[in-house]
Amino acid sequence: MKNLYQYGFGLVTKIPPNTKAVLEISQVIGIRQNSIFGEYWEMDVKSGFGPSFTDTSYSSAHLDCHTDGSYLLNPPGIQFFHVSRYDGTGGISRFLDGWQIARQLKEEDSDTYDFLSKPNFEFYYSDTDHSFRHVSPVISLTNQGHVHQFRWNNYDRCPPLSSLPRPQLVRYHKSIQKLLNVIREPKNKIEILLEPSKMFITNNWRVMHGRTAFHGLRTLSGCYISMDDFMSRFRVLNRQSNVVDTLLNII
Repeated sequence: MKNLYQYGFGLVTKIPPNTKAVLEISQVIGIRQNSIFGEYWEMDVKSGFGPSFTDTSYSSAHLDCHTDGSYLLNPPGIQFFHVSRYDGTGGISRFLDGWQIARQLKEEDSDTYDFLSKPNFEFYYSDTDHSFRHVSPVISLTNQGHVHQFRWNNYDRCPPLSSLPRPQLVRYHKSIQKLLNVIREPKNKIEILLEPSKMFITNNWRVMHGRTAFHGLRTLSGCYISMDDFMSRFRVLNRQSNVVDTLLNII
C-alpha cells in the first residue's frame, strides 16, 4: 500500500493464474469500482478487437502509454493488471510516471507545462450505448502547485476545442508534440513481461501504461478501485498500525 501511495505502483508475486486472484487482492485494498467494462474484466485476446467494446485494449496491437478513463469526470484511481495466461511473443508491458513527466516538462519547457495544466483538452469515449466527454487539464495541480493528477490518452483525445482562439492552436499542437516526445524517451519507462504469477497495480492518476504488440494468446484480468476508496483504506491502515505518515499529502 505504501509503495502504491508513494511511488504510484506495486507488484504482487506468487499468485495463482486466475481472475479470483484479482478479486481477492483488490478487496483488501478497497471496493471495486464498476465501469462500462464491468466490476472486473477478463480479456482473451488473439487479434483484432473484442466483440463488445470499441476499445484499443481489446486488440493485440501496440498500445501507446496512457491513463484510463480520461473521458470521465473522476477517472479510476487504482488499476490492477494480471495476465493469467500467456502463450505467444511480444506483449511487453510499459509503465511511465506521469508526475515525473510533468516535472521534466516544467524544467524543459515551462510554456508547454503551463498549457498542459489548463483545461485545454477534451477526451471522449463512444459506442452504441455510451457517450462520455470531459474537458480537463493533462496536468492537474493543487492550490500549492503540486501535481495532483496526470491524465492522458491520445486514443481518446478529441480535436482541439472550438473555444480555443486561433493563436492558442499553435500552443495546443506544440504542447502535444512535446508531451509525446517526452513520453517516448526510453529513460522514462520501465518494461516488464507480466507473467501468470505476477500482478501489477498502479495509481491511474499518476502512472501511464501501455504494451508492445503481441502474437498468440493473452488473457488479461483486472479491475478498478476509486481513489477515494484507496485513500480511505490507506489512512485506516496507517491509523491501525500507528504508522506516522511523513509523505507529502498531494493526493
